[in-house]
Amino acid sequence: MRKTDRFNQQRVEPLVLPYPSPQIRSSYHVEIKTNRLLRQMGRGTSMTKELHAITNGKLNLDEVTSIARDITPFITSLHIREKDRSEDEIRHWVEHLLHHGIPREKLILNRHFQMAGEYRLGGVQLPANFAHNPLDIKRAFPFLKIGASVHNLSEALFYQKSGADFLLFGNIYETTCKPGLKGRGISQLEELVHAVTIPVIALGGIRLEHVPELIELNISGIAVMSGVMGAQDPVKAVHLYQEKLKERSRFNDTRTI
Repeated sequence: MRKTDRFNQQRVEPLVLPYPSPQIRSSYHVEIKTNRLLRQMGRGTSMTKELHAITNGKLNLDEVTSIARDITPFITSLHIREKDRSEDEIRHWVEHLLHHGIPREKLILNRHFQMAGEYRLGGVQLPANFAHNPLDIKRAFPFLKIGASVHNLSEALFYQKSGADFLLFGNIYETTCKPGLKGRGISQLEELVHAVTIPVIALGGIRLEHVPELIELNISGIAVMSGVMGAQDPVKAVHLYQEKLKERSRFNDTRTI
């Protein structure tokens, strides 16, 4: 039996995160304090900051392929986030990108974990309240790196316990891809970073001038959509973001000696 078959044999109810009971909230406080202590001891942090690029659903496959070939040497991961495309279309995208030399280990698929496992890609990004638990996915595809998109502390702690490898938290600032949605701000990001031990990647409306204040919060990196995929010169944009990330990382290195 193929590893993906058992996911198709049973209907899985959507994962709903209930509002935590007083007992669960109490255990969260204990976990937050423990995680904060571990971070103070230097665990769960890295001085090399990650840069993730995310497709914006506005470009065709040839455009994305052209950009991907230019920027993948300089980024951590490229997230294929094409919500309006069918599974067959996403499969075609994956095969096309791999055929044109995009390293499979740098590709992260949004939602399609079975496909990511089948092509042995770098990972999968799970939306909040996704139907499948990260631990179940890891049992089928132990090599996959699993990210979880979260919007609050409760979701972050849940996905950390459930086996996620990293968290994508946003949107931090107002962004053109979600017009009218107010940014959650850096205070919520700071609270979340101190509450968990797994890497936290900041997302949403991040411009170059935002990078210094984000790095001060000890995040593991940033994810950018419009700032790279919508840039006139995506390669130049990536280099500028990397310069900002390295600049702040060096500053933090000096300050902590």
